[in-house]
Amino acid sequence: MSVTTRRRIVVLRPLYPHLAWEGLLLLALLLTIVLARSAHSNLFQTSIVWQQWTLVGLLGTAVALSLRMATPNLAVSAFAAYGGMWFVERVNDGMSVATAGIVAVLLCLLLGLVLGAFVGLTGAPAWAASLGAYALLQALLLSTHKNVLTVPLRPGLLTTGDVTAWFLLFVIVSVGGAIALAVPTVGGRFVGSGTAFSYGRLTSALVGLGGSSALAGLAGVFLARRASSAQPVVAIDLLLLALGVALLGGVSAYGLRGGVFGVLLASGIVAVIIVWNALDGRPAWAQLVLAGVTILVGLLASWLMALFGRRWVVT
Repeated sequence: MSVTTRRRIVVLRPLYPHLAWEGLLLLALLLTIVLARSAHSNLFQTSIVWQQWTLVGLLGTAVALSLRMATPNLAVSAFAAYGGMWFVERVNDGMSVATAGIVAVLLCLLLGLVLGAFVGLTGAPAWAASLGAYALLQALLLSTHKNVLTVPLRPGLLTTGDVTAWFLLFVIVSVGGAIALAVPTVGGRFVGSGTAFSYGRLTSALVGLGGSSALAGLAGVFLARRASSAQPVVAIDLLLLALGVALLGGVSAYGLRGGVFGVLLASGIVAVIIVWNALDGRPAWAQLVLAGVTILVGLLASWLMALFGRRWVVT
């Protein structure tokens, strides 16, 4: 066996459990689509499934990035709400849609980098720091939008072409980022651990919290375009669904590990079920049940992949 072949095996071995799990997710997605279409033949006659898939997929990708950097960001839904609100207000003030969207994402990136610097320099747990950011962003939105439930967006609804472009953007970011982080020479440069200060931990926090906040801001811009409005109240169910998608997609709850197509497939399953529930007229709490189930199943998957993944560890 050549040296090149051996190196490829060393790189692929940690992915074996994740690829197996992603195979099961693909089957689950196909089964879910078949069952949903048998109940509602018009399921894919509009772009509603693709819109929902893009939204939960972007948020799930954001959480997945933070988990893989060992800096879980529990403020993704708050960053999405803040980015979406900022986007809507700037567009209504006359700024172009593209410019407002880019600036909103960059603003969320900047706030995420500040949060990452705090975590990286102090050694504070990322989950706790991000919850603090969640509270502050929610307070900011409520204090600046008193007695306001919804802020309408001036432009019209998304076209079919717009939805396709957004979905392809999500796929590229999710799969492309997962492939990059799966390569040890790339992912290993960013990941640091421990509570004491180190440049590895600082870099990990900046990438994990900064990148996930930017992705959350992007999701917020998409949500605002999709709904033609923004709301100052942070939706907790979006955070729970995003966490469930990341875990169900095979991203380890213990940090660092993850597959390639898991978030894409898991978000598809969740999106189809959400639309299916809406068409059946199920109550709003059904979405919380879905989030809870995906989180628990994802945690079980994390444990199983960690258990079976030990046999592929190369010493």
